[in-house]
Amino acid sequence: MTAGKAFCDEYRGIREQCLVAGLKSLGQSGTKPLQMAESQRALSGLYDQAARSAASL
Repeated sequence: MTAGKAFCDEYRGIREQCLVAGLKSLGQSGTKPLQMAESQRALSGLYDQAARSAASL
């Protein structure tokens, strides 16, 4: 394993620990975070489209 891959693996573990702890504090688990992420991506796309439309007015 390269040093870069080891670093990335360690970072991923830390990030996941922080995310899981945050989700637990919100009372979220299972597929709910995936649904939240899908909604966030959809809203982000709508926001980007609205910004482009507003810029062309």
